This record gives sequence, structure tokens and C-alpha cells, in this order.
Amino acid sequence: MAATAAEFADFLEPKYSNIWHDAFPAYESKYARVMNVRDMAKNTISDMKLAGFGSLQNQADGDEVQFDDPIAPVSVSYTYVIRALAYRIHERLWRNDLYGETDKFEGDLIDAARDDVESAAWSVFINAFGTTNTGFDGLGLISTAHTRLDGGTAQANAPSTDEALSLSALHAGLIKMRKWKNDRGRPRQHNPKRLIIPPDLMITAYEILDSALKPGTANNDKNVIVNRFGLEEPVISEYLTSATAWFLQADKHDINFLWRFKPESGMRTDWKTESIERKVRQGYTYGFGAWEGIYGTDGVA
Repeated sequence: MAATAAEFADFLEPKYSNIWHDAFPAYESKYARVMNVRDMAKNTISDMKLAGFGSLQNQADGDEVQFDDPIAPVSVSYTYVIRALAYRIHERLWRNDLYGETDKFEGDLIDAARDDVESAAWSVFINAFGTTNTGFDGLGLISTAHTRLDGGTAQANAPSTDEALSLSALHAGLIKMRKWKNDRGRPRQHNPKRLIIPPDLMITAYEILDSALKPGTANNDKNVIVNRFGLEEPVISEYLTSATAWFLQADKHDINFLWRFKPESGMRTDWKTESIERKVRQGYTYGFGAWEGIYGTDGVA
């Protein structure tokens, strides 16, 4: 297939004062704010997770010290995919286009590549409540039953019942993050840094985060979310598909986007048909290993 002069005949006649060609600006790229973006140097790479030693034990006089073993690692693998798209324009169209619109097709192609990356990256959050993507424990990113390598008590990074975004729901999430333990049952620090939301929740989020006092009440209690935790500007993603799901993310997490090669464009002329062909290709993968560092809920309608 190709774009032909017959299809775009209007481009060849000087009768239009303006052509509306996707004139609104795209939103800024945001996936890098919520993912660890790094490069990969081969087809497949693996991340692993292991656990150290358990608790110290009593040693009675004359008894031997008890020995313990570290827990062998588990792993997740990342294999990149190649995503590509191309277009072709016949000579009569590109040679006689009076409006320069065919020159903009290259920008459209690059925009499609940018959109592809955002869509792929945000699918980690879109699918967080299922098992499309799984981590070290074989579960989805958000679960109430995350397992420990030592077989200890399962942990949750979600409320037992989904909660709509509110001040009290944020409080509960912050407390839950404070109680997480490592794979040997030791407390570990997770510093909440950002709220991740769809556009549907941006007004609610700003009402909470921009209020020095408790929002929606007549008292003068301080809003500790603002005064103590200092969450940064919310990340509002237009790619999130749920109108109610929201996430809290810590300063350290294991949600990853890996580039094998960034967008590469190419052009050639087909001398048999005098058509111009352009393409863009990119190679990447994404996912997570450890669930710690992210708290979420599907919210309520």
C-alpha cells in the first residue's frame, strides 16, 4: 500500500487556507518518571533476588553456634521485542504536494513510536491487578498475598478492600508501606515519593495534596500528607485506562523499562516505482521483579 496522488488530490491544488493535521501538542513523556530506564546489551537479561540470613538464636553454654544458609535466588527474565512501522508515498504526491503535508508524515511516524513506548510502559500499571506481568514471586504487581522467600507471612501492597482515592485511603497506604518486611522478616524503609493517577482523579489528588489543613473538614488539623511526607507533584498519566485505580510509589522500586535500541528511522527510494519509503523501528522490554516500593488499589466506581 502507498499514499497516492489520487487519494490526496487536494494536496495538489491551491484551494485550502489551512489543513488540520493533528495540530494539538502531545503530552510530555512520563514513563521515565515511574520506571527505572536502562539499556540491555543482549537478547535476554535476567534479574535475581535472594535473601540473607535469619534471626540470631540463643547459644547455651557449651553448645555449638547454630548455622544458617542464605536463601537461593529466584529470577525474572526480560527478552526484548522489536516494534516497527513504515509508510510509502508515490512520486506524484510528494513531488506536487503544495502544502508540505507529506513532509509531516515523518513526524507522525516518530510520534507513533513515542506513543508505542508510553503505551507499553504504562501497561505494567494497567495490568498490575492481574497476572499478565509477574514478578519474583509469580504474582502480579499488586496483590494481597505476596510471598516471602523464607516462607514467612505473606504481605500485601494493596488494601484488603479496594478504596477510592481519599485522604484516609492515602493514610492507610502510607502505613501499609511502613510495615513491609524483607524476605527474612526484617523491617525495611520505603519512602513514599509520588502518587500515580489517571486524569479522572487529578482534582481529588490536588485537593488532598494542596491543602495545608485536612481537606473537606471544618477543623484545623494539619494535613500530614503535605506537612510530613512531602509527596512530589502527582504523575497524571493519560495512558491509564482505569478511572479509579491509583498508586503510591516509593523512591526505590523495581519497575523497569529496558532499551535494546531506541527509535531508528530509515528511508529509501524504490527506483522501480519512484516511491519514497520510510520506517521506524525500536527494541525494548519492560516489567518488574520485586513488588516492594509500590502500593496500589483498583479503587471503586
